[in-house]
Amino acid sequence: MKRKHNPKPRTTQQLTGTHSKVTASLDFESLLAIEWTRRVLRSGGPQSVHISGVIRRALLVYVHHLAQADPRSEYMATARASKAREVPDEDAQLAELRLLAVPEGEPMPAFEVIRDGPQKVAERAAMHQRIEQLLETMKP
Repeated sequence: MKRKHNPKPRTTQQLTGTHSKVTASLDFESLLAIEWTRRVLRSGGPQSVHISGVIRRALLVYVHHLAQADPRSEYMATARASKAREVPDEDAQLAELRLLAVPEGEPMPAFEVIRDGPQKVAERAAMHQRIEQLLETMKP
């Protein structure tokens, strides 16, 4: 007697139209950004998205940005992005823990809060506010 095959329902979106595979060298911040994005997108549909889908979408958004951007500024920004920011192991572990601590279905905190922690984000915002206030006092 033949058994009926009951396939498990898909847990990811189907990835189609792949023409080639590339190897990319990503730093910790980029990998964290990809996982943060995938977790944000989980709230938008029943299936998880592939990393390839995230990167495809990011590239299309970036292409539209480049059409409006100054080529020299973008070249400099991309050159800076090519040099990974060193992230101490402890900071990387804390960022991963902050990402994993967000309960499924809850809104994700801003990427900067996951990456740097709420205390550093608050300190940075306060510093920017003090700079703005100082600049206001310097206006003629």
